Amino acid sequence: MRRQLLPFPANNSQSFIQTDAAVNPGNSGGALVNTKGELIGINTAISSQTGSYIGYSFAVPSNIARKVLEDIMEYGTVQNGMLGVAGTSLNSKYAEQLKVATSEGFYVGSVESGSGAYRAGIQEGDVITKLDNISINKFSDLKGYLDTKRPKDVVSVTILRDGNFKVIPVTLEKINSIQLPIIGTVKDANKEELRKYGVDYGVKISALSPKYADSWRKNGVTEGSIVTAINDRRVNSVEDAKQILESKSSNDPLKFEVINNRGEKETYYWR
Repeated sequence: MRRQLLPFPANNSQSFIQTDAAVNPGNSGGALVNTKGELIGINTAISSQTGSYIGYSFAVPSNIARKVLEDIMEYGTVQNGMLGVAGTSLNSKYAEQLKVATSEGFYVGSVESGSGAYRAGIQEGDVITKLDNISINKFSDLKGYLDTKRPKDVVSVTILRDGNFKVIPVTLEKINSIQLPIIGTVKDANKEELRKYGVDYGVKISALSPKYADSWRKNGVTEGSIVTAINDRRVNSVEDAKQILESKSSNDPLKFEVINNRGEKETYYWR
């Protein structure tokens, strides 16, 4: 049974709040309250030329903070739901280039095969304008709202397609991919993909980093190659990779163990 917490009044769906409240250095993690004394966010940072409260302050919305707390209490980790689309925020310039009838919304450039969006019928070229009646004008709106959701939650996605609006229910899924520095995107691998390389653990490279792709391919590392360890720690899943990256210091080097397309296990370092 999910534990009940005291309700937070805020219902802001964005990933951060910009406020003119006085926030001083060292106040990160402190409460941001409104004039009624209600919690509306958790302070995270300030942008100030003086080093004091004169400037811009930023906070995590209280509804997202509540979800994170509930997730940790119930599951031990934050649960994030994935829609399964990639694309770009629209403006008048992009709308003209993409030949779409609106300059606001999120343009779907691709849909991940097998994702909730894919199964629900969302297509490349669709424009997402709303999620559960929350207007989507840019990527931060999309991400901010999804940050309040969990895997298996159903979201009503309003899209613009061929000049007509359509509402499509999409079941969110657990995020199964992560960005690895210099390598690119990795996803959980199935048994057949692992068996191809003679291992029973590791994550699959699904997309190489555009900046380093040529170098990787020269070394025999391509889409489909397997990352088996990071910093000498065995990687069984994307969640393992995420935890390893989060536990390292920003100044620590990274060590990747990768099986290339010749079946050879190589070690690569990056600082």
